[in-house]
Amino acid sequence: MGEAAPAEQRRDLTRVGLHGSEKATVRKLVMDVTVDDTEASALGVMSQGELHSLALSLFLPRAATADSPFGFVVIDDPVQSMDPAKVDGLAQVLDELGRDRQVVVFTHDTRLPHAFRSQGLPVTVLKVERGEKSKVHVTCDTDPVKEAVDNAMALAKTENCSETALRHVLPSLCREALATAIVEAAWLRRNRTGIPAEHLQAAIDTTERLIPLASFALFDDGLVHRDEEVRSRLRSLYGNECTTLIHQCQQGAHPSGFLPHDSVAFVRRVEALAARIRTPEVSF
Repeated sequence: MGEAAPAEQRRDLTRVGLHGSEKATVRKLVMDVTVDDTEASALGVMSQGELHSLALSLFLPRAATADSPFGFVVIDDPVQSMDPAKVDGLAQVLDELGRDRQVVVFTHDTRLPHAFRSQGLPVTVLKVERGEKSKVHVTCDTDPVKEAVDNAMALAKTENCSETALRHVLPSLCREALATAIVEAAWLRRNRTGIPAEHLQAAIDTTERLIPLASFALFDDGLVHRDEEVRSRLRSLYGNECTTLIHQCQQGAHPSGFLPHDSVAFVRRVEALAARIRTPEVSF
């Protein structure tokens, strides 16, 4: 017989205080919690993601008080170790906070801008890169689907481009555009159906092919459907050519690859399909 899974522990925050003299230049923040009604220290029993969430829940209300002298909030890497549901929730909190003040967030984690976009929340994403001689470049982060399509189109229009690049790299870039559009549509559907964020993220992380991945954008149950069922749904929504196009994009990762007869036209067809997939009025 297998061992029973341990019951989830209940953790409650009981007290938050500053330890040390008021005259001291540095005072220590102490957070006490109870675990199943047993007293403990927050630092000893809470995960890193939970501690980050707790720190934000203490900081943001104070920063947003009416008498705060600051019209802006700067936060450094707030989503580290957070699960997908908490990242979604943080995006909603920051959106509300941003209605009255400027909110600036520094992060290496792409999940936060994704959480804004997937929930239809306004966000401006700037990409900061360090070039030669430590020269810093700041650019507006483009739409991820458009970025993949633009990269594919640039390759398609490259004169004397090698057949290897057109056979493998070009389809792979187009696959990236379609995969991003499908995942975006899946998250929009998830926001409507209420499937737990962590369940959807785990399913997406373990699904490699585009056809099974499309299940999450086409059906409400959050399950991987049979390939033929998914293909049938795709054809009914986007036309008979769409499944052939998806197959051709996936061929880029195979040894034989896929060489389009007209590379520019191929990229344009992928761009049109991606645009339709990510449009809620069509895909839902």
